[in-house]
This record gives sequence, structure tokens and C-alpha cells, in this order.
Amino acid sequence: MQKLQIYVYIYLFMLIVAG
Repeated sequence: MQKLQIYVYIYLFMLIVAG
């Protein structure tokens, strides 16, 4: 079940990009 972990990384990436 790494799919959830992938979503977490995407969420963090979006937060960093949105700054």
C-alpha cells in the first residue's frame, strides 16, 4: 500500500511549490 505514501509526497510537493 505505497499509493497513500505517494499521495503524501505529492501533497508535500504541492505545498512547497505553492509556497
